[in-house]
Parts: sequence; structure tokens; C-alpha cells
Amino acid sequence: MKNYIVLITVITFVALLLSCNNSKKATMAETTATADGGSEMLYRFQWNLTEINGIAVPSNAKAFLLVSQGQPNKVGGNTGCNLMSGSVELSGASGIKFSPFATTKRACIENGIANMEQQFLDALETSTNWAIKDTVLLLSRQNTIVAKLKGTTTGNN
Repeated sequence: MKNYIVLITVITFVALLLSCNNSKKATMAETTATADGGSEMLYRFQWNLTEINGIAVPSNAKAFLLVSQGQPNKVGGNTGCNLMSGSVELSGASGIKFSPFATTKRACIENGIANMEQQFLDALETSTNWAIKDTVLLLSRQNTIVAKLKGTTTGNN
């Protein structure tokens, strides 16, 4: 009878270990899928700039990036002061290259906005990789994140 109880205990223990291992794999797969977010995710949102070179963007900046639906290589947006437009080329699973942007030439008199505007344009034009985690677009140069943009839905999507 003791051998039977030991055998049942061992089988139960092994079953619990296996079930824990399977649930852990499912969670890892979900995280990978979310982090990798396909390129179609780029078209779903207006990407509002929240951080540039590790520094939070002032809430009054209103800088954003928008990848045009139906025109996969066209991008536009706002630098926080001026309108911008350009193109983007995706390569491989995570490669990205923005063209130099054309911008309007309004004077940015709000404190810090002109400097942030140039940093945003520089970050876009020097980005080499992208990833989406949840609804945050991460742009990086090699392994350094240069910009974080939060996705929000617009009336056009």
C-alpha cells in the first residue's frame, strides 16, 4: 500500500511539473508575438512620441509619426512644431530606414520644442531597427533605443 501511495505522489508531482513547463512556454510565445508585432501594426496607430534618447518628451510637444495606409512607404506627422513627410523602407524582420524628412519651416518658440524637434528628426533618420511591444513602437540605432512612441487609434484607422 505504501508503494502505491509513493507511486501516485510521484506521478502527480511529475504531472504538475509538466503542466507548469507548458504554461511557461505559452506565456513566452505570447510575449514574443507581442514584441515582434508584424509590420501591419505600423499602419494601425498614430505613433505619439513619448521619449527621445532616454528623456521623456514634454506633454505639450504633440510630436507624432503616421505611416500611411494604402501607401506603405509614405510617412508623415508632426515634429512637435512643424509638419513632416517622408518615406520609410522596411527590411527583414526588424530593419527600418527613413528618408530625410521634408518639414514646414515654422518658428518653434516654445521652450525646448525646437531642440526636441531636431532630436526627433535625427532619431528617425538614423534608426536602423524597430519593434512593437504592446502598443509602443521602439526605434533603435543598433542596440540603443533612440525613440519610444505610444500608439493611439485615429479616426482613419
